[in-house]
Amino acid sequence: MRGVWNSFYVLIIAIMLMWAATASIVPYLFQRGVTAEEVTVLDVVIAFATLFVLTLVIPARRRTLRRYRWRHVPALVVCSLVGISVYTYLLYKSYSSNAWNVVPYAIINYMWPLTTILFGVLILKERPTVYTWIGGAVGFLGFLVIQVAKVFESQAVVDAWRGGAAGEFLRTFLSTMVGDATAVGCLLALAGAVLWGLFGPLARRWSDRWAFDPLSSMMLFSGIGAVCVLAVFGPRVRWGFVFSRWDFVVCLVWLGAGSHGLVNILWLRVIAVGGAGRTGVVAYLTPVLALVYLAIFHRQVPSWYSGLGLALIIGGIALVETHRQRSAASRARAMER
Repeated sequence: MRGVWNSFYVLIIAIMLMWAATASIVPYLFQRGVTAEEVTVLDVVIAFATLFVLTLVIPARRRTLRRYRWRHVPALVVCSLVGISVYTYLLYKSYSSNAWNVVPYAIINYMWPLTTILFGVLILKERPTVYTWIGGAVGFLGFLVIQVAKVFESQAVVDAWRGGAAGEFLRTFLSTMVGDATAVGCLLALAGAVLWGLFGPLARRWSDRWAFDPLSSMMLFSGIGAVCVLAVFGPRVRWGFVFSRWDFVVCLVWLGAGSHGLVNILWLRVIAVGGAGRTGVVAYLTPVLALVYLAIFHRQVPSWYSGLGLALIIGGIALVETHRQRSAASRARAMER
């Protein structure tokens, strides 16, 4: 078991398989009337319950609770807001913008491996290179392709473009981007990607500083997050409706106990094993799996501009990874001499 716990590729593959399924499970719930607020509340509450039970039944993990002090509360609250309650709501709210076609939101949200790399540089002091910044720029260009192309589907924007008046085109373009729920959904997905990219390195830094345990710390993050989402969205939850169908319950247990419970523990661990940069690079296989799931289970095939945007995002990450491998090989050859 300890060998698996320290195996980078075993951990990252398990994470990708679980997280990629989220983009298929959540639209299933939305298409049947469950709201983003309800999914957020039940996801976070189930995640907390799962991690709480595991922390208590495993003696070694239970003893780690003694490490936490009142001085740690600000760090725990910040991590909870960034990586649990706010992030989860932004992700699900973006998907609910159009549950019948979540591909653009899924692709944009899967910029989190890129933001993980960038925040790894800023927070964990991983050495930046020019390739890291070029990869970041290319990845952001991929987001712009998806966002701008989506706005250009508006006939009003097309007509303003053909009219040739720059002022009229700009006003129409901006009003469409702000007023279009799909555009807002894309921006929510991007904000979620930024928050999750911040969460991993931030939680890793404080975990290293104060010797936080992945399981018990994630349990506390989720517990604080559960209190927050229940306070804000709890009155809106239709408990009887949600628990009236077994398929809803199965999906929510998968999300809470699996994707945002156990897998979040693995996420903290894999960053400790492989570093934020390496983890972010390899994790970009996740959107590929997510799009495969969507195509198979929801018949939601990516549009040409979504595919182009995804190609740019992955291309930026491939650039960073290629340079990392070359640098590692060069250092290995130098040590052999």
